[in-house]
Amino acid sequence: LAVWSGPLFKASQTKDGAIRITFDQVGDGLKARDGGPLKRFEIAGEDKVWHWADAKIDGKDSVIVSCAGVNPPAAVRYAW
Repeated sequence: LAVWSGPLFKASQTKDGAIRITFDQVGDGLKARDGGPLKRFEIAGEDKVWHWADAKIDGKDSVIVSCAGVNPPAAVRYAW
């Protein structure tokens, strides 16, 4: 399946201490470039202090981002 762009942000939802980010334009689904864990995600709580985060692909179009020391999460950034 040809896709004219990379994944585009669609929505986010905070639940159970994590943020789920959903994307459009995912073609055959999101994939890690080397098949390994996702890297370079950071997450912050209401205090606006950024922490390295655990991120994993969930389904075809979503990434779930969390960090044990950040609850509730308020923001996510990637490759900042």
